[in-house]
Amino acid sequence: MKLVEHKIDLFYPRNDDPSRDESRPTSVRVGLSDVRAADDLIIDYDFERDGYRIRMATVHEWEPEDQIMDPKLVEVAFAPSWIGDAAEGGPATNCNAEDTALVETLCEHSTEEDIRALADMIGEKSPELSAFITARHRAVVARRTA
Repeated sequence: MKLVEHKIDLFYPRNDDPSRDESRPTSVRVGLSDVRAADDLIIDYDFERDGYRIRMATVHEWEPEDQIMDPKLVEVAFAPSWIGDAAEGGPATNCNAEDTALVETLCEHSTEEDIRALADMIGEKSPELSAFITARHRAVVARRTA
């Protein structure tokens, strides 16, 4: 079966222009119509972390009187803006925003020796996370010396 792609550009999605309409979306919803059920993915760009945030709804049904109908989106993955970021700062991981912030804080307040020990300890169970922590620490050190 040949892969068929549909490209969608988010054209200046952080522009808060009040005249923005649906022809300039800020996110993309990807759904699956098949015999296999799957929740939709909501993809948008996170400018603070410089990459794509992928979220899914955790609530799909609401009471009839519920006027808000909040889907309670939760981040399920994050992809760096380009592979060069992953090469410089470590491999792309599925760390959510809170986990990434925790790693950044850990790296800010730890010595290289502490980070190496932690990465070695984690490495046996999660080589990807170990590499991510090590790379983030390198990035923190580089920012400090710049």
